[in-house]
Amino acid sequence: MTWSFRTSHLRLALRWASTAVIAALILGSVGALALPPPKGPGQVEAPCAHTVATALSTPQRPVAGSWDCLSLMQQLQAVGAGFNGDEGLRQFSQTMGRDQMRYLGATGDGGFVYELTGTNGGPALVMIWVDSTGHVVAIHTDSPQ
Repeated sequence: MTWSFRTSHLRLALRWASTAVIAALILGSVGALALPPPKGPGQVEAPCAHTVATALSTPQRPVAGSWDCLSLMQQLQAVGAGFNGDEGLRQFSQTMGRDQMRYLGATGDGGFVYELTGTNGGPALVMIWVDSTGHVVAIHTDSPQ
């Protein structure tokens, strides 16, 4: 084997490696544009926090799956207050008077903070906590309603 033959193989291998690195960087940067749902301290994905926040800020229509995102205890509390199912969460959102939602960030204890605003009421901060399965176990709002 001659020196030039080894050098050309080395150059080819380096070219392939650099192409792979560039491709990985491009795919990584494109993937970063599609942000995942919020995650809690234990890296539990929390799409239910977002779904429930959306339901609380959508008085026009029920948000499918929002009721299933609540823990059993939250469901029982809602039924006790007269709200049942996705439609019940829609009715509750009407009492809040907010129709816009913005995700603000996560708390250190597994909570997610949202700001709800609308023409029928001033801004309200809503904190939603999820358990290890991702179900909503607590909702706290600073709104007087």
